[in-house]
Amino acid sequence: MMFETPVYAIPPFYREFEEKLDHTSMSEYLEFLEGKGVDVVMTTAGTSQFNLLSDEEVRELNQTVLRSFSKHTILGLKPTSEKFMKEEILWYNELTKGSDNVYLILLYPDRFYTEDNVSDFFHRMADYSDNPIFVHGQNMRKGNGGSYDFTPTLINKIASHPNIVGMKEECTSLPIGWKMINGIESIDHFEVIVAGGSQNRHWYLQSAGADNFLTGIGNFFPEIENTYYQWIQKGEYGLAMRWINEYETELFNVFMEIGWHKSMREALRILGFNKGSDRKPFEEATDEESEKIKKIIKKIQIKYYE
Repeated sequence: MMFETPVYAIPPFYREFEEKLDHTSMSEYLEFLEGKGVDVVMTTAGTSQFNLLSDEEVRELNQTVLRSFSKHTILGLKPTSEKFMKEEILWYNELTKGSDNVYLILLYPDRFYTEDNVSDFFHRMADYSDNPIFVHGQNMRKGNGGSYDFTPTLINKIASHPNIVGMKEECTSLPIGWKMINGIESIDHFEVIVAGGSQNRHWYLQSAGADNFLTGIGNFFPEIENTYYQWIQKGEYGLAMRWINEYETELFNVFMEIGWHKSMREALRILGFNKGSDRKPFEEATDEESEKIKKIIKKIQIKYYE
């Protein structure tokens, strides 16, 4: 395993009414996570709201992560053309010179036409990068209609590059994800981080070879997520499953009905990390939704800590 804990996705926080990045609050949150034993954090297109940030703000967000977190960092880059992606990678080469615990995660920026075109893109980007590369395995729109999930064939082509060390798996269904992960030939040298379901998704896909997962409840209570991960490493699968049912399932029942990202940002506001307003057009939680989130957060606090 590459990392000692699950992977914690970092959201941007904004100043109240200004919609400018609140680097102080983000630093406080990152320091909180590291103080709870978190080994690795990630900025990523969805949770880190790349669609709402300028190119310069993505750089600023990643710089705050590097300044405020001393362990492993996986830094997301906005999807763009090869010309501009190369410029970004070279900029990060300078920024992270001398570091050995920084990774970049890249999203394919265009429609899918052929596997060779996709794998060649990642290979060329990996050639430029001094930092190891993760692939953001989000499904792609096909050039002739429909969508395309990453396949074992495509991942094996991509993983053949020595500077590409893993992926964030986001297949559109668990069976597709299981088949894809199970078919990776270099699975022992290629870290698979599953996303979109946290412990529950990891529970299902670890039997296919998934190594890690993007956190859910751990973004608020890192000890809960880290404990599950430790039990999985020890082969204590019965304890791990009971842990999912005891904490994650109950929280997700509330959060997923409202919407994960809306609930996550509101929960971090309730806990005092997210101090400002959100950047439009992101929809903030209503008073009724906030009350539901507050109740489940309080319930878990009492169950776990008291």
